Order: sequence, then structure tokens, then C-alpha cells
Amino acid sequence: MAEWTGTPAYLQIAADLRRKAADMQVGDKLPSHNALAKEHRVSTTVAKEAIGVLVTEGIVVTHQGKGTFVRQVPALNEDGAVDPQPSGFDAVMRQLGAMKASIDDLTTRVAELERAQDSPPATPMIRSARSGQR
Repeated sequence: MAEWTGTPAYLQIAADLRRKAADMQVGDKLPSHNALAKEHRVSTTVAKEAIGVLVTEGIVVTHQGKGTFVRQVPALNEDGAVDPQPSGFDAVMRQLGAMKASIDDLTTRVAELERAQDSPPATPMIRSARSGQR
């Protein structure tokens, strides 16, 4: 980093990577730890910490031996700054809510299709583990 701003270097690099990721597509590859370290004049440990912040936020995903890839393009606000991404408990709860809504939608759709076919609901087939009989 060129000068001390009071913010840790890894957070400055993470903010820079968030802005860059906003201009990328899902699946695009980010620079390597070594390239980030060289570009920002920091150690590779600091570069890895910056990537770790974005992994925690769900913006990027890492694949050992392959690199770091954009998982979710962050949203920008009117000023061109990156809107903070929900993380931790709030993010997990939002994802669970979205999954429950999807399951509820599918359940409703299956029920509608069964009614439309004028047939009784499908019953699960139970197979005996010992005999292989139904």
C-alpha cells in the first residue's frame, strides 16, 4: 500500500477487489495471491486475508490450484460504491427463507398438477431393506 490510511491493508485490498468484482461476470477469475501482493506491495498473507474477506461475504469462491472466481457480483449504489453485502447470520437466514419459499412454490405446483390430472396424490414407495420387496 502506498500510505497508511488508518484502515488495515487487507481491508483496503478487499474494498478494491469488491469494486473490481462489480465490473466482472460470475465465473471470472481474480488475480492470484502473488499478483495481488505485488500490485498492492504487501505480503501474500495480506493478499490471502483480503480474499478471505470476500469469500466470507460470498462474493468470491476459491478453488485450490485453480484460483479465485467471482461467485456473486456485488451491487453498486448511486455513488458507484459497493453496497455492503449481508454476511453471517443475516445472510444465512435470508438464504434459508429463499429456499423455503422455493420449496413451498414447488409443493404448491406439484399439488396443482396432481389436481389437474384428476388423480390421487402420489404415494411414496417403501422398499424393505432386508428382502428387497415392495
